[in-house]
Amino acid sequence: MSDSEQLTVTLPRALAAQLRQAVANGEYASISDAVAAALALWDDGRDAVEPDVETLRRLATEGLASGEPVEAGIVFDALRARIGKPRAAE
Repeated sequence: MSDSEQLTVTLPRALAAQLRQAVANGEYASISDAVAAALALWDDGRDAVEPDVETLRRLATEGLASGEPVEAGIVFDALRARIGKPRAAE
């Protein structure tokens, strides 16, 4: 028994042509494989840009507990001095 489900989707002609071309070029065995790969990337991307609320709360708490804030320019100047690179012209 398969864990697949057949769906029907409507795509813009340009995307449909790109799918057919990818299969014709041998990049994928079928349009279904190409769509599945695209959806897997989409799903991975969703996880990457949407951290869970608990992670955000933990990071905010850690940041607040880490001490007094320092202006970013001061931090970058210190790093440049440490690695010996001059500041880029602004």
